[in-house]
Amino acid sequence: MKTIFKVILHHKNKKSKTISTIGFIIGLTIMLLSIELYINVKSISKENDSSVDNDLLIVSKKVTTSLLSQKNNIFTEKELTSLRNSDFVNDMAPFLSCDYNVFVEVGDDKLGIPNLYTMAFFEAIPSKFIDIKIKDWNWDPSDEIIPIILPKNYLDAYNFGIAITANTPQISADLLKGIVFKIHVRGNNKRHTFIGSVVGLSSKINSILVPESFINYTNKIYGNYEKININRIAISTKNIQDPVIKKYLSENNLTTSNNISKENVVQKLANGVLSYQIIICLIIIIQGVLLILFYTKMIMYDAKREIQQLSLIGYSNSIISKTIEKTLINTYFFIFGSCLALTYLCKFLISQQLKNSLELEINPFINLWTILIYILILTSFILINRNNLKSKLIEFQTSR
Repeated sequence: MKTIFKVILHHKNKKSKTISTIGFIIGLTIMLLSIELYINVKSISKENDSSVDNDLLIVSKKVTTSLLSQKNNIFTEKELTSLRNSDFVNDMAPFLSCDYNVFVEVGDDKLGIPNLYTMAFFEAIPSKFIDIKIKDWNWDPSDEIIPIILPKNYLDAYNFGIAITANTPQISADLLKGIVFKIHVRGNNKRHTFIGSVVGLSSKINSILVPESFINYTNKIYGNYEKININRIAISTKNIQDPVIKKYLSENNLTTSNNISKENVVQKLANGVLSYQIIICLIIIIQGVLLILFYTKMIMYDAKREIQQLSLIGYSNSIISKTIEKTLINTYFFIFGSCLALTYLCKFLISQQLKNSLELEINPFINLWTILIYILILTSFILINRNNLKSKLIEFQTSR
């Protein structure tokens, strides 16, 4: 074997091998990473929609001069029935509101958080309409802490507005979750102080959310539990771009957030970009495979005379082929091992960046489907290269 190795591979072109190896590694790594991100975009979409696999609309009445009275922005039972029976509505639920005064107090000298005391307003909707996953999204009177979901733009407003003008430290999402709030509730000549903690930030719902059980419990004691006024509704729909929705909202003097539509378009664009990226990567991989096959052919053509001589002295095509393949196996392991390691590293870094900047949780490990595609490419590459070696050896024998 060593003799065959020395005879055949003393002609090898290191420059050609290096270029083809780098091209293959880059192409395969980008393709595997694109597949990973594509799978994660799909999974995030399904998780955000929870058990209702739809787009989310937050609908309310338009505020006009005719709605100066608070009673005019409340949905009637007739309006709710009409909306519920609309073709574009798959599911809907009203926002439950607190019917009492809420004051929030926060401050932590150790963390550099200034003392703040402000009015607030709590609402609640079923968890399936909330765009983030929260474990144990519930509250019981025996619980010490109320879980709270804040709109993400509240944190942005503090960091890029109040913190700058008041010369106070900016707060990260993780730090915010560690801050304890005092919640003072007043109503029906009663008052009580609860403790609250932020458990997540919502990018879609512009309300301070608490569990429904908390709203129901406190409304009984501090508010008017019998009076249920509905002025905002969460609606799930299959296609948020449906023109029927826009027409219905306009005819019934209703409005909704445009941000949801923009997010839907961005998601579709992201899926499209990743799909095109996979196609480009496939082209790069094919070029890399062709370069490595070309490199193998170059070795064999350069050593054509030596291969023919080895055949004449009794070495079979099988032995010569296996010897050449074994000499290249280290290159194969280096290429595919590097691709797998780089894919995992890039995926881990991207997952950390998404978690810190967008509060998106994705699995940092490589998906099973990506591993299967990786194995398929590796197997195909070895088989193609083996077949190429055998065909060239037969060609050399017939040309003697």
